[in-house]
Amino acid sequence: MIRVGCPMLEGIIRRLPRYEIPGLNVKFVDREIECKRLFYWLLKYDISWNFVVYGPWGCGKSEFFRALTWSSQEVEALHMIYFNLARELCEVSLLSRSTLKEHVISIARSLFSNYVDLVLNLYKLMEGLCKRMNLTDSRVIVIVDEIKNIIDVYGEALEYLITNAELTSRHCRAKLNIKNMNIIFITSEQTLAERIRRYEGKSMTTLLMWHLPKNEAYQLLGELKVPKEHRDLILKVCGGCPRAMIEISKTYENNVDLWMMNVMDRVLAAIYNYMREYGRSRSEFLRELKMILEDIDEIPRLKMYDVFLKHNIILPLVQEHKRLSTLESSLRTEGRIAYQLPIYRLCLQAMCDKGTPKITLKDIRDQLGG
Repeated sequence: MIRVGCPMLEGIIRRLPRYEIPGLNVKFVDREIECKRLFYWLLKYDISWNFVVYGPWGCGKSEFFRALTWSSQEVEALHMIYFNLARELCEVSLLSRSTLKEHVISIARSLFSNYVDLVLNLYKLMEGLCKRMNLTDSRVIVIVDEIKNIIDVYGEALEYLITNAELTSRHCRAKLNIKNMNIIFITSEQTLAERIRRYEGKSMTTLLMWHLPKNEAYQLLGELKVPKEHRDLILKVCGGCPRAMIEISKTYENNVDLWMMNVMDRVLAAIYNYMREYGRSRSEFLRELKMILEDIDEIPRLKMYDVFLKHNIILPLVQEHKRLSTLESSLRTEGRIAYQLPIYRLCLQAMCDKGTPKITLKDIRDQLGG
């Protein structure tokens, strides 16, 4: 059994910073806290228990689990298999150790026509692996990223997915002599995460991952070679979101103003969608907006909640003990709801102050203090 603080886990943590993010030539920025907390949960139960990891769009969930899978290759008693449902079957599990990877791909191609079928029939995959490899008394962790694709293909099959995962984990342990098996589902779709939490406790726990803390965010900006004069502003509007920092650096060539204008357009589109779909006048919208700016936890009482979830402007927070990441004390995180990026609140506050959804870059700059 792998335990927190043991040499095997320490080896995984040591390897994490050596993982290079594909296409960016950037080393993985420290996520040691998330790694330790995740393994705390994985090892907490001697029964088969599964997890859903969610968090803000672009906070680095996928890259963290890719790095974790890659970093586990040298741990013989641990077999991590990573599936990205946004990719083709031939790219399944490429980060696992070579022998495991070859067997997974071979079995998957012979049994399934697509990766979604593979995930819904994981027991067949594990049965095939046990015939080719000695998995007795091993721990197997299967990571499924992004589960929204399963729902898109199979419709409203969420309860079946969760129940099937529970049965798969239990049968693999009982019939295949695997020490234990955990399935980790990953999603950035907040409406889906909201639905999943209703099944909490059904052999499943929901865990929250967040953006990079300030020091680590500065480290990533340095790796991306973002000019020092832009870094403080970027953190004020991004809040340590890795994907947003990469987007500003690579897509917008460090033009922060242009990036902010693009975000403003996205927020405005969400607002107009809300006003049109629910028949809200400008004055009604502004009255509701003032209410949630005074207390964001009031938003679940409004229809605006569903729209803001759909557009990834806000997200619900799990209890503190179920957070993989340490949230910055400067964030308003003691409540139930948080903004995914600081710029979203800046946009909404500018709309409230100006008395219209039609804001400009200057309005955002005024919120930032010039």
